[in-house]
Amino acid sequence: MTANKREQNVQDVPSSVTAVTAETLEARGVSDPSDLIAIVPNLSGGTSRGDTALAIRGVGLTVLGSSPGVAIHVDGVYQPRPQMADIAQVDIGQVEVLRGPQGTLYGRNANGGVINFKTTKPGSEVGGYVRASYATFDEYKIEGGLDLPISDAVRVRFTGKRWERGKGFVKNINPNGSGDVDKGDSLFGRIHLEADLGPDVTASLIGTFARRRGEFIYFTQVGTPLPQAVAQNPILNTATFPTRARQTAQNDPVSQNRRYKGITGILEWNSGDFGIKSITAYQHYKDEFSADFDALDVSQSPRQDQQEAKTFTQELNFTLNTGPLKAVVGGFYMDDEFSNKLDFQFPVGIFQLGSPAGLPPGSTLSFSSDPYKTKSKAVFADFTVDVTDRLLLLGGIRYSEDSQRIREVNGIFVQTPGGPFQIPPTACPNPNNLTGESAVKFSSTTPRVGLQYRASDDSNLYASYSQGFKIGGFNYRGGCGASYGSEKLTAYEIGSKNQFGDLTLNVAGFYYDYKDLQVEQLVGFSFVLNNAPKAKVYGAEVETSYRAGPLTLNANASLMSARYGAGFLNLDLLDAAAGLQNTDGNALSNAPDFSANIGASYETDPVIAGGALTFRADLSYKSRIFFREFGNNADSQPGYALVDASVTWRSEDERFSVRAFGRNLTGKDYFQSLASSSSTGTRFVTWGSPRQVGLELGLNF
Repeated sequence: MTANKREQNVQDVPSSVTAVTAETLEARGVSDPSDLIAIVPNLSGGTSRGDTALAIRGVGLTVLGSSPGVAIHVDGVYQPRPQMADIAQVDIGQVEVLRGPQGTLYGRNANGGVINFKTTKPGSEVGGYVRASYATFDEYKIEGGLDLPISDAVRVRFTGKRWERGKGFVKNINPNGSGDVDKGDSLFGRIHLEADLGPDVTASLIGTFARRRGEFIYFTQVGTPLPQAVAQNPILNTATFPTRARQTAQNDPVSQNRRYKGITGILEWNSGDFGIKSITAYQHYKDEFSADFDALDVSQSPRQDQQEAKTFTQELNFTLNTGPLKAVVGGFYMDDEFSNKLDFQFPVGIFQLGSPAGLPPGSTLSFSSDPYKTKSKAVFADFTVDVTDRLLLLGGIRYSEDSQRIREVNGIFVQTPGGPFQIPPTACPNPNNLTGESAVKFSSTTPRVGLQYRASDDSNLYASYSQGFKIGGFNYRGGCGASYGSEKLTAYEIGSKNQFGDLTLNVAGFYYDYKDLQVEQLVGFSFVLNNAPKAKVYGAEVETSYRAGPLTLNANASLMSARYGAGFLNLDLLDAAAGLQNTDGNALSNAPDFSANIGASYETDPVIAGGALTFRADLSYKSRIFFREFGNNADSQPGYALVDASVTWRSEDERFSVRAFGRNLTGKDYFQSLASSSSTGTRFVTWGSPRQVGLELGLNF
């Protein structure tokens, strides 16, 4: 693996790392980043309002459109928005999940950790694969990869995928509504060209296209509205509130059209002792969607959103491997331009809890940021020194600078007898023309030091101190110039990695001093980020696997305490009578105290047409998960377990395969995210996937 930006055995890496091979991804049906939750210790989260939001050890979740706290890379290219990685994960050769802050080698927005996706490289012989599947909810997919080498020195791989789900996971109980949601289709294509320019020089050019359409950004109400909300918004008396899981009552349109294009150029020279690697990439992301924000049949607050991002990145790495010294020195540059246009309509008018003023029928609320520019640059160095043949000294440092500039045009349009009237938002720097431009800069120095001791050829111990940094920014949907600060995380970790014959056993303990953490809150009609002063996170992880002949076992377990510290007072509009609440000691969002995964597979002797059967079963469990900071069980998902299973037949020559699979076999209904609504006085959630069973056919050639 390349967790430290150089080839290493995963057992030799002095940090908590999980490497998931292509074989495991195929056997367990992993199709998007959220599926890794059932494989990787202390990885939590899932789909939130149509996008994947992940946390590692309770660190990482963010609001839609802001920077992630778990950095995602595809073939070494940083993805500034998790939405970019959501729809581009096809034909993956390996996934590496690094837990804990990776501020030295990976820099900004790697507070929680890093997920590296490595796509399959072109082969030197003509060949490939095709897989097609069908599952309940009228879901089908077909994907394939084809290697077409042009010569011994030039190789090409084509990859494509078509996916569609015709029936929604969430039922719309409104007979006059827009239909069931959480369904749609996607199309994906990749061309990977690789050429040997010399004995030690390789160049790659990767072009990617992806498109996703459907009804994915949805809301489902949970519970009944507060009396205060009904008093302020009497129309709620006529609204239909769902009473069962996976139901919505929306009547306004729900749609999404997301497109992604990217091109990556990689140039690598490696002489053995010295190497240079350049990674240049350009990415273009565009998203247009409509959502029924109230999820009811009263048209209280439909919304439309348009987003577009253009991102250029350049990274240059120099590696040195000579004598006792192994080092990586490099630099990183990013130029990102983002635009956003968000409109809320209020056909029947609306009032917010805790606010005496409201908006009359026919009003519109508009947020526009065009452009929102970010420039980031960094230099870094990381090294390992063999003090003796068993003791290693670890160290590194990174310096980062980020500058952001945003231009906003926000406004409230109120319908009056004389026509629409625009109210200037008082937060705008220039209220006369409703246009404001703001700028902010961030800088950070993130060091790493540690020791590694090789107790034997199969066991090593390590201890490390490291820091992480997550960029701040502008709440471009929360008023002109409204900003939030950057996060800082200091981590201490000890661990042991061991290989006892067929048994792999890794353990780790960690402690985090977490400052200025960014907390998502619903303010008015928009999700915004505020900073909580501090939190403490500590815990322990065990990860193990065992293989004996046809039997393979894998398991991991995590104990963790992730709690807010003193000083974060906040008002819960769903319990306004409590006033400002002290969150000291309350759990961080998506940070269960206990989580575990266990799986087993068994391969039989040839039984059908000379082919063997492989039986696989996986169980994952998470204890209670809180989604808001007030420590209220109503804001949480109680502990739950998910069961997946499959049976796979492979022909004797392994060209053909048939896999019958089931996901969430017990049909557990569970939340992946939860937030509050200050207009309806309720909570709304995004649901995890329901029970699905299906059949997959495969051909390797």
